[in-house]
Amino acid sequence: MALTKEKKQKIIKDLKEKITKQKVIIFVDFKGLKVRDLFDLRKKLKKVDSQFLVAKKTLMGIVFKEKKMEIGSEKFEGQPAIIFGFQNEMSPLKAAFQFSQENKNLKI
Repeated sequence: MALTKEKKQKIIKDLKEKITKQKVIIFVDFKGLKVRDLFDLRKKLKKVDSQFLVAKKTLMGIVFKEKKMEIGSEKFEGQPAIIFGFQNEMSPLKAAFQFSQENKNLKI
């Protein structure tokens, strides 16, 4: 289903706010993960004050370009998602890595 212009603008605004507050950004490909697995990953990330976010590749590209980050939407392959870490740089990476060891479909 296509997103309306207002929804796209809301997603872009949300991404900009998260990028401003973040201490670390981790890109992952979650293709092949089941909904239950994604729920478990989100729960583990929430414990370490991190957030898992899925957005359209083009919207991610727009936000990173506006924030002057050298990441274009053509760099995203598969089904990309972003993990934002808000307190500590290592905790979300550690949680994502441990989860990827249990679930081979999550690629960091």
